[in-house]
Amino acid sequence: MKDLYSDLELIAGTRENWQEFANWHYRSDRLWFADRIFMFRHKSGTTAAIVIYSFAHANNRIRSTALSQLKYMQIPNCQNLRMINHDFRTISRVVVRPEFRGIALGSELIKRTMPLLDVRFIEAIAVMANFSQLFCRAGMQVYNQQPNKHIINARKFMLKYQLDDNLPTTTLINNILTREPEEQNSIVRYLYNFCCHYKRSLRSREPDITMLSDYLDIIRFQLATAPAYYLYDKAGAITVKQHTKS
Repeated sequence: MKDLYSDLELIAGTRENWQEFANWHYRSDRLWFADRIFMFRHKSGTTAAIVIYSFAHANNRIRSTALSQLKYMQIPNCQNLRMINHDFRTISRVVVRPEFRGIALGSELIKRTMPLLDVRFIEAIAVMANFSQLFCRAGMQVYNQQPNKHIINARKFMLKYQLDDNLPTTTLINNILTREPEEQNSIVRYLYNFCCHYKRSLRSREPDITMLSDYLDIIRFQLATAPAYYLYDKAGAITVKQHTKS
């Protein structure tokens, strides 16, 4: 593994570099509030992987839960954003070029670059990370996250209209299409609004009944998988014992 990594050089990246990798990422290709970008460049000149650190959102419920386990100064809400900007960065994108996958390159890139940031905490919030040890291999601690209000309300909505998300998508579509037009429109609009929260590219469109399959696939995936929260403390305050109490 070390021999493979020895062919790679850690370099600073730019927003323009991100466009080389955007098509391999499952979310929007747009970057929001990016701060630092790093890449691995192979000795052949090919950029092998990229990680993007962004400014963190001001409010995050599970972040507060994690910080409550640390000896970390509590401050008034009016100063919260200033504190978050000073002490936190979020890993918003990690992409490895397909031909370089399978050697834990994403984890290695994160592990090497987190210490380079001039902040105490680095966090990551991701659904796909539930199926990978990407962030744990890099030295981050994982915290279980309870469903957010969008997921809770979506479950109530699906129950109200007797839409069992365990059923095949085609069955759910037929269920919706047999309803009265007014009820159909209400369901489509709700599904559209829910999906816009998770897929920004839909926001430029209008609710469309012909996209029911896409809407249902998104909501079923979100209902089945809660995002995981990962936190890295450069001060070394997080321990395994503290983590197991989360």
